[in-house]
This record gives sequence, structure tokens and C-alpha cells, in this order.
Amino acid sequence: MTNALTGMFLYIVKGFLGIIGIWGVLFVIIGGFRMVMAAGNEEQYLAAKKTITWAILGVLVAVMSFSIIAIVQNLVGVDYTKIQNAQPPK
Repeated sequence: MTNALTGMFLYIVKGFLGIIGIWGVLFVIIGGFRMVMAAGNEEQYLAAKKTITWAILGVLVAVMSFSIIAIVQNLVGVDYTKIQNAQPPK
């Protein structure tokens, strides 16, 4: 039961981290668009640069989190792929 709960938790966290990665890439694109649209306005350019910087940091944290989850998964010994296909008890 504990392995099933741990595996399900790791599966859900990986899903959330995937969403975070998608949002990070989206904000890099938005920041790039804002940078192009700044058209020489230093204040808007710096705001766009800040958006890109924080988006890249967010993506790096998400990638590092995947690594941390993989390490925890190996330490605990849970294979979440087996849990995905498991049938609920009757």
C-alpha cells in the first residue's frame, strides 16, 4: 500500500512538473515577444528580460526536480509505471 501511494504521488508530481516546464517555455516566448515589441523602450526591454530570466530559472528548477524525483524513486524502490497499469483491488 505504501509503495502504491508513493508511486502515485511521484506520478502526480511528475505531471505537475511537466506542466511547469510547458509554462516556462511559454513565458520565454512571451518574454521574447515583449522584448521585440519594446522598440527601444528601455523599461519595457528590462521587464521582458526579467520575464525571460525568471522563465529560464523556472524551467531549470523543473528539470532539476525531475532529477530529484528520479533519485527519490530509486532510493524508495518504486516503479510508478507498474502502478499506472495496476487494477484496483476488488
